[in-house]
Amino acid sequence: MDIDAFVTAHRPVWDRLDHLVKNRSSLTGTEVDELVELYQRVATHLSIVRSSSKDPMLVGRLSAIVARARSAVTGAHTPAWRELVRFFTVSFPVVAYRARWWWLASSVAFLVVAWIMGAWVAANPEVQASIASPEVISRLVNEEFADYYSEHPAASFASQVWINNAWVSAQMIMYAVLLGLPIPYALYANAENVAVSGGLMASRDKLDIFFGLILPHGLLELTAVFLAAAVGMRLGWTVIDPGPRRRVEALAEQGRAVMSVALGLVVVLFVSGLIEAFVTPSGLPTWARVSIGVLAEVAFLAYVIVFGRRALRRNETGDIERAPDVAPTA
Repeated sequence: MDIDAFVTAHRPVWDRLDHLVKNRSSLTGTEVDELVELYQRVATHLSIVRSSSKDPMLVGRLSAIVARARSAVTGAHTPAWRELVRFFTVSFPVVAYRARWWWLASSVAFLVVAWIMGAWVAANPEVQASIASPEVISRLVNEEFADYYSEHPAASFASQVWINNAWVSAQMIMYAVLLGLPIPYALYANAENVAVSGGLMASRDKLDIFFGLILPHGLLELTAVFLAAAVGMRLGWTVIDPGPRRRVEALAEQGRAVMSVALGLVVVLFVSGLIEAFVTPSGLPTWARVSIGVLAEVAFLAYVIVFGRRALRRNETGDIERAPDVAPTA
């Protein structure tokens, strides 16, 4: 099908339906009948376009028109539970999947910097001396690092951790307003904190304790932070390269995508907080605690890949302004 010819032929109908919807409070009886008829026709057009065109802007425009027309015609709303299911099976995973290369780059850069800095701290006594006195380092390595995870009641600690982790990720999201420019520095600062702790533990042959305590919750926690950083920096890149869309439209879509990730990460970080509060300080063997963290990480990545790839193949963007409508059957 010649999609350009199809658009040219039917654009007046779409514009007319859009006009009727915008003025639905003052329509005559004849115009109401016309609204219903055009709604059915444009819904059919939407189905045709979805199966024949890969243009997200065209699909998005028709989806929005049909959705508003349906609301005007039926006054019905999608049940809240369906919106929730759609968010976790389409909107959140597809946005995360579309940001996968930014996500991967953020993860690799963080780990490389943390590893190099940690090795530097561990191998240089003068660096350690500049960080703290030997007594303070000994107390941190032998007591405080492990005690941090068990000094508060688990439920209270879970709430504290969740709020803290959500704040770190929220900072990444908020930096998107500044086009993501502060995000690399924020990642560096977090990598530095991890490197210093790991380096000091390694210098006292306590690296097994370090990883045994950090990996159960840290895998999922850092993955969430990397995802928040990825979508924030991707928003900044949209200013430079908006693609085939107008820059304002591209920014609006990516901005809404950032908010989708922010909402989804609330749940991810809640799970991470539960692991940190109940699993990390538990009496389970180290291998069991680490295995739980690995399973949580693999489950999250599999969820994003499976649902995200499936949604992307259906040309979903995760943009709430482009939620699909269902064409009526008759």
